[in-house]
Amino acid sequence: MKNRWLIAASAVGIHGSIGSVYAWSVFNLTLEQTFGWDRSAVATLRAPSV
Repeated sequence: MKNRWLIAASAVGIHGSIGSVYAWSVFNLTLEQTFGWDRSAVATLRAPSV
């Protein structure tokens, strides 16, 4: 019975990790398009100097 909970918890952790990477890629693209930033500015979360 304990093994089933370990598998379920592991699956939730893996899906959470994959989902967070996907969400960041969507959010990253939105920041690039909205503010005109390049990928390195978004990656460091610093707005480029104007």
